[in-house]
Amino acid sequence: MLVEDEVQPVVKQKALVGIRGAEQKEVEQEMAQMGFYRRKADNYYSPMLGILVEDLHDENVLVSPKGSLLIFDPVIYLTKPEMGLTMPGAD
Repeated sequence: MLVEDEVQPVVKQKALVGIRGAEQKEVEQEMAQMGFYRRKADNYYSPMLGILVEDLHDENVLVSPKGSLLIFDPVIYLTKPEMGLTMPGAD
């Protein structure tokens, strides 16, 4: 989450209540709005932010009763050039 203009990890949160697991297309749309591109399975990359977010499958992304996506327990990496991440279609 963003705290005083700095990205900080969430280490504790209240229990989340969802009506179902999110479908991949729903997660892909949500992540695209934040500038992330889907890479292989349930992983998303933002070249602008230099962040890779993995493990966004239907057990880690729920749909709330109001229809918003609840993302929790992701694996987040700050990327480095040696990781060889590319834009979609370039790899």
